Amino acid sequence: MTARWRAAFLGWLALGSAGCWSSVESFSTVKYAALAPEVARGELQAPERDVEVKAVDARGRMAFEVRSVQRCEIVRRPRYQAIKVEGKRGERIATDIVFGSVAAGSGALAAGVAYGVVQSGNYEASVDKALFYTIIGGAVVGGVGLIVLGNGLFHLAQVGTDETPGEIEYGVPPPGRGSGSPATETETKVCRSGPEEGLKLGLLLALDGYQPKIVELGRTNGAGRLTTNVVQALSSALPGWPEVDERVEAAASVVAVGGTESPTKLAELDLARYPGLRYAEHLENQQRVAWRRDRVRAAQERRREEERAAEQRAERERECTGCCETAREEHNKNQQGQAAGCEAQRRSRCMSKCQGSQGCVANCMAQGPGCPGGGGRGFDMGGCVRRCVSSGCESVGAESRPGEHVPRL
Repeated sequence: MTARWRAAFLGWLALGSAGCWSSVESFSTVKYAALAPEVARGELQAPERDVEVKAVDARGRMAFEVRSVQRCEIVRRPRYQAIKVEGKRGERIATDIVFGSVAAGSGALAAGVAYGVVQSGNYEASVDKALFYTIIGGAVVGGVGLIVLGNGLFHLAQVGTDETPGEIEYGVPPPGRGSGSPATETETKVCRSGPEEGLKLGLLLALDGYQPKIVELGRTNGAGRLTTNVVQALSSALPGWPEVDERVEAAASVVAVGGTESPTKLAELDLARYPGLRYAEHLENQQRVAWRRDRVRAAQERRREEERAAEQRAERERECTGCCETAREEHNKNQQGQAAGCEAQRRSRCMSKCQGSQGCVANCMAQGPGCPGGGGRGFDMGGCVRRCVSSGCESVGAESRPGEHVPRL
């Protein structure tokens, strides 16, 4: 029974080994490998200046640090490379090697054991055929195992790949075949920075209603620094600072001055941010200046109103003087007419009384009340002008009414 089971096992190994033949197939594909980006750096033409401003103390001393900055434009271009992969890949090679090794070993072991039993003579006659079949089966299985193992090793030797690099291309590696899309990145960075020596700095002030004024601060030292008292500089340019009549805006600018070139703006400086510059006192003084200006403006306006009223009154008096001159001439003419009528009436009465005697007439004319001489009552020129100024030229003329001053005879 044991010998028959051993023969069956060997047959199974032989059949199993015969069904595990390996194979090799050729393949060809393309893969993409991302490369390090190409970096190009170019310096920008004009260097820039970077200014740092800070207060040193509360008495108006400030420090300025100027650095010359060279900026660069950095361009990064991504790259990739297409690699052609060709070769052969195997199927069931590991299975062939494993089964071939097991089958060859098992067959050799079975044949060897059976052969040893036969040589020793320690077996029964009933198992003679079984031992024979075992030896034959072990030899067959071992031979088949060796063939399968050799086939697997042969195919294993053929398996391998060859990679052929292609040209380098710019862009992002595509997911499949084809060229990549460009993805260039450009950025600006500082490539050099150093202190700027001997640069003349100034403070550009904006004055309300006046031209801008530049306050000179000084020159930078070898380290690119300048420490100066800004309050003293403001007092030199604006005597009396912070109590000055000109209103200074809080937004000032730190500029580079020198030569015939126009000032170059370097940084902003908020005067109200630093208490040591006394800008708050300047604002308080501006309130007082505005109050004084309002009072002066109001006084000037009152004076102009009075001058306009005086001019209008003088013009009215000139007009009224002309009206009163005309009224006085009319008044004198009326007075002269009244005096002539009065003399005629007296002579007529005296002629009637004296019956034509000239001596009697002369005595009669000399006696009794006489007629007003020179036109009677005089003309009040001042009163006429005052009435005209207050009531108009229509009120002129009441100084003379005909017959009012003719005496009764």
